[in-house]
Amino acid sequence: QRQLQPHFLFNPLNSISVLMEKGQVKDANAVINHLSDLLRQVLKNQEEQQVTLGQELEFVRRYLEIEKVRYGDRLKVEIESDPGTAGCLVPSYLVQILVENAIRHGIAKKVAGGEVAVVAKRTDGRLLIEVADNGVGIEGERDGSGVGLRNARSRLTHLYGEDYRFEVANNDRGGVTALLDIPIVLSIGGTAK
Repeated sequence: QRQLQPHFLFNPLNSISVLMEKGQVKDANAVINHLSDLLRQVLKNQEEQQVTLGQELEFVRRYLEIEKVRYGDRLKVEIESDPGTAGCLVPSYLVQILVENAIRHGIAKKVAGGEVAVVAKRTDGRLLIEVADNGVGIEGERDGSGVGLRNARSRLTHLYGEDYRFEVANNDRGGVTALLDIPIVLSIGGTAK
């Protein structure tokens, strides 16, 4: 979370500054409102190591509202989750970080932009989450060993021991797919344990 919070301050604030310079006051206000919603959610869940997938995807959607203002038509996003996955616990902010990586390292580097897809499924007592993009693929700085991904692996090991799979690799769309496979743990009463 300490790594995440600066991104939510600096990136949107930079976007607001650029929008104001361009005279796009309405868009700047939209980013301010979305950022306020995100910060409220961060403060509300700051002590939680895990949240429900439903909560995490809602956070991702709010984050994407900011990114859509920044990238406009250059960014397309699709989020699909099987029925019954919303109450499954996931590490807080992990899906958001994967989406942010896909946009920042994959889509932002393409002049034409691209697509990010988030898919969540339940299979044989496991929760599978895929975040895929059709960006520039793994190259140089995006070799799968950045600080964010190292922190993600560390958190997963802390929460699940060896009972998880986390892979980041090029896909056949020219971009990258991050795959997370964790045991299903359901929240009690809709809140994280």
